[in-house]
This record gives sequence, C-alpha cells and structure tokens, in this order.
Amino acid sequence: MRRLSLAFLVVIAILGGVAYFVFFKDPEGAQSGLPIEQKRVSPVENSAGAAQEKISALERNSATPATTLALDEKYCQDPDHNSREPDTRLTEDSLPLSLSKSDTAAIQQYLANATGLSYDQKNAIALFLRSTLLSEVAQRDYDSAHKECTGDLNSCAQKSYEARKQGGFADANELAKFAIYSSDAKLYALAFHACGWDANSSNGYCRQISAEQWAYRDPENAAAWLYVITRATTGPSKSQNEKSIESAYFQLSQSKRFDLGLSQLSSAISSAQERAGIDNVAVKVAYLNVSAATSLALPSYSQILDFCAPSAVKDANRRQICDGVANRLLGPDTTLIDTGIGLKIARNLGWEVEKIRPFQDERDASFQLQIELQNKYQAALNVDATTRASCLAMIRMLKTYLSLNQFGEKQASLQEIKRQNFNAKELAERYRAATTAQAPKK
Repeated sequence: MRRLSLAFLVVIAILGGVAYFVFFKDPEGAQSGLPIEQKRVSPVENSAGAAQEKISALERNSATPATTLALDEKYCQDPDHNSREPDTRLTEDSLPLSLSKSDTAAIQQYLANATGLSYDQKNAIALFLRSTLLSEVAQRDYDSAHKECTGDLNSCAQKSYEARKQGGFADANELAKFAIYSSDAKLYALAFHACGWDANSSNGYCRQISAEQWAYRDPENAAAWLYVITRATTGPSKSQNEKSIESAYFQLSQSKRFDLGLSQLSSAISSAQERAGIDNVAVKVAYLNVSAATSLALPSYSQILDFCAPSAVKDANRRQICDGVANRLLGPDTTLIDTGIGLKIARNLGWEVEKIRPFQDERDASFQLQIELQNKYQAALNVDATTRASCLAMIRMLKTYLSLNQFGEKQASLQEIKRQNFNAKELAERYRAATTAQAPKK
C-alpha cells in the first residue's frame, strides 16, 4: 500500500470516519451522499506579500489546543544565508524518506528524556517505537521496490502489509514477552497494537497477546471491550458463546473511559520534547506517533449495530445494555467513528431529537473544522512551496496527532474549535448544508 503524504493523513483519518456514517445510513448526518470533497484551492497571487501573509497564518495557528508541546515553529526557520551548513530541516515530503534502521539508538536515547514513567514503561515505549520505525521502513522499501503496484493497489496491499508486519515483528515480539508478565494495562495495550489485534495470526509471544487480557487489565476502558467483541464475533477466533459476548457488551456499557492505547505514548513524546527540545530526532519520534495511530486496526462496528438493532432493543435487558453502550460511545474522549455509531444506536433506542442533536453538532462541527483547516493550510502551500512552508505544515500535522492521541479525537477537535474561536453550531450547519448540496439527486 502506498504511503500517503503527511499533509493528507489527518483529513483521511477524519473523512474515513464519514464513510461509516454513509455506510450505515445515518439519517441526519451524511445520509444523502459522500462527505464534502477536498476542494482544490485556487492559487492566490504568488507575491511575496501574499506568501508571507499565508505563512504567518500557519505560524499563528499551528499550536495544538490545551497542550504544552515543545514542537516549535523555530525548527522551520530559514537558516542564516551566510551559513555554509547544509539545510537539514525535514518537511512533510522528506520526513518519511528520512527514516532509517539506524535511527533506533537515537530514538531510544531521546526517549530517556521522558518524565513521569517507570523504567519498564520507558522500555516498552522504546520497543513499540522501534517496532513502528522498522515496520515503516520495511513497508516503504517494499512499496518502492514494487512500483508496479501503483496502478493496482489492491493486488499488492496484502503483501505490503505483510512486509510492514514482518519488519517490526522482532521488537513487537520482545514487547509482547514483556507485556504478558506485566499488570500494566497501558504497556499491554502497546503490545496488543504492535502484535496486531488477532493473536491467531501471529507467532512467538505475540500469539499470547489478546483483547481479553487487555480488558482484564483495564476493565473500565471501552476500547479494550470493543476489541473483545470484535475478536469474539469475527475472524478465526469467533466465539459461539452468546453469554460471554453479551457479558462483553455489558462491560462496554459500564466502562468509564475510552483509550485506544496510545495516550501514554503521546504523553511520553511530549514530555521528552519539553526537556530535550526539537530537532530531527524529535520530529522523527513524533512522526512514528502518527504512523502508529494511522496503522491501528480498528475494532469492527457492524456487530454492535446488529446487537443494538431496532428489533433487538425491544428486549428490556438488551435495551438497557445498548443505552449504556450509546452513552459510552458518545462520550467526550471517543473518536468521531464512535460518535456516529453511538448516534445510530441512540436513534434505534428512540432517543428524542433534543437529546441527540448536541452530539450530532459536535461530530459535524469536528468534520467541518478539519475541512476548513485543511483548505487553509493547502492555500498557504499553494502560494509558497518553500521548505519553510512545508516544514510548518509538517509540524502542525505532528502536533495534531499528539493531541488526538492524548485527549481523544473528538475532545481534541472540540478544543481546537474553541481555540480558533469558531462557533461549533455554525460549523455543524455548514457541514450538513454542504453535504446535502453534494448529495446525488434522486
């Protein structure tokens, strides 16, 4: 599978969620067609003044909400014209290509600056990032050596994925060995994602990693129970025990938090940056956070919609469980996909429109925010293709993902709406109006 430009990773992740709502026919959101296309912004007059104005906007707005991240735009400043030193700044295009197996030692040394972590936690995060790095390099090298895949991605996607998995397997297996003897739920979550959610497809210690053991260590985490349900209802490990599946749904309905397992990783990266500053190693470490987030195998949601279908919730016990599931998926720390699924279940339960509308507004405002920010940053790049502009776009993307992983996708988006002084209700209305206008005519 081809690796996509950094500039579009955030938008792809957001708009990928919209596909769920289209697929499940969300009646008040994106039911009438595909989400807004990313419009090609017309190039502005390419004058020095226009370019500087756009770059200034990038610098003003690249900070991440409610964080003290040390990723600093000073890293992107143009070097002294009299300097004979080479320009080593990384950009959105050069960053993925700059990754090398030789970076592992520097990354581990950089993570030593992280605070608030035990030795075991630092070691686990280092193993996870090394696995991610070697996976990224292996997949990049495979794709580069198989350029014939460009025209037919499906024919090579599985082989590309296998190259990625094998590239990081040794460190993932070492992390799994570490995790199975640890009671640390966050450490175990990293091993779960490094190995892949279905242990039956793995070898070595990774084969002993399971969603059930993650949930056992972290019973109040909704994300762990979502993976338990996925494992129990799909794939080679599909369970026929309806009572155990219903028990997992009950645990999901009673859970208190939603953490896919990368919050500790982002916190560690942030604290290391605060102590060590921003350099090429820091940028690469932050990029591996993006790579990990965009490579997660998400849980399946179709089974949840079947479990909480309109006919199913006529049963009083099932209805009570599904009401709890809807409330949990609509929580502030979840993803936009979870919010869409929660809205669908809420409608199946017959929630009143007044109760549903605030959650729908949060979701649609978050979608529109991403679209408008992407258009703004693309406009800046259209008028200034310098290294500095591309570097600023990269820094913004890295900071965005650190925020997403630390606070949850929806909460990070809502914080950004507040920071940008946007009106959330107006953003939501613009999103729905544009989506309706682009819907195919019946």
